[in-house]
Amino acid sequence: MIGDASMSWFNIASTVIGTVVGGFAGYAFSVVSKPRFEYMGIVGNLLQNSRLQCGARFRITYRWIGEKFVARNSMGWIGIYDDGGKQVHGSPGVWTWGNAVSINIVGEETLILFLVHPSDIKSTNDPALIIPPTPLPGAAIWQGDSSSTCFNYNGYNGQSICNNVVGSLRPNYRVRFRVTSENAHGTEKNLTLREVLDLCIKSRDNKGEVMSNKSLRRSTKMMIQQLPHCLSVCLRN
Repeated sequence: MIGDASMSWFNIASTVIGTVVGGFAGYAFSVVSKPRFEYMGIVGNLLQNSRLQCGARFRITYRWIGEKFVARNSMGWIGIYDDGGKQVHGSPGVWTWGNAVSINIVGEETLILFLVHPSDIKSTNDPALIIPPTPLPGAAIWQGDSSSTCFNYNGYNGQSICNNVVGSLRPNYRVRFRVTSENAHGTEKNLTLREVLDLCIKSRDNKGEVMSNKSLRRSTKMMIQQLPHCLSVCLRN
């Protein structure tokens, strides 16, 4: 009887341990196998209403070739913080695909960070209006900048296109943006407003090419490497 009781408790313990280990293994596999958002860089595009649209490009990446997951109900968030760490703006983000708050993503998509007026801004030192997306609570799409919050950047005093200018932004303020979905691992980036705007302007000037700090460093390195050749050509001429 004692031997049978011992076997019974052993079987119970084995079952419990097996269930716990199996459950943990299943959970770990589900976490590892989920697709994830990968940040690619900043994109700048001109809109028909004479605005420069600055957005962050993301793509869905998979653990194994052949997976066909869709990042369902993908959503974003954008916050702007002053140099003391205080939030001066925070709202749900919208995607460039129809200004939608939530979409399903298979490949690549761009989260709108803000619009810029005027659209022909030359550098981060120029004055402008910064217009982050501010979709209404519960809205499926953003209706555009007509009813959105605007910020003065670098002392802009030109044409007013906003009904609600709520404050001023400086180049060293930080822009934090986050994306996630129901079944994909999210990610968060943190750049200065100067960095985002600089990359956005460079993207605009390069026909909407995705720009990142890495790509700029590569371009600078190539320019430095080509400098001796350029100097020798100039000296010969």
